[in-house]
Amino acid sequence: MGYLRKLIEQYGLNNLRPDRNVITNNSFFGENYIGALRAKDGSVVLIYTPVGESFKVSLTKLTGKEISARWLNPSTGAYSNTERIDTKSLIAEFTPPVKGNDWILVLESK
Repeated sequence: MGYLRKLIEQYGLNNLRPDRNVITNNSFFGENYIGALRAKDGSVVLIYTPVGESFKVSLTKLTGKEISARWLNPSTGAYSNTERIDTKSLIAEFTPPVKGNDWILVLESK
């Protein structure tokens, strides 16, 4: 929980709002519920997946011409390498590094 708190504080708790419309295949419920927070200005989206399932994201929810993605392992605080996302497509599919674990996808636009 400490790593998640640090992440949310980094982007400002008052700046982030729940936005499940970011996830286009929004059919996950119960223990598979995927949650999303989006910055008011569209500069960042944080998506939590509890069991490491793949999901699709609407890139139209992010502002800016460049989007980067990285995964945070909330149990260790370790990040994956940052990847650039093709902004020409409106929807991108993301698969966590390991299935079965919880992960947080951090999408940032510039």
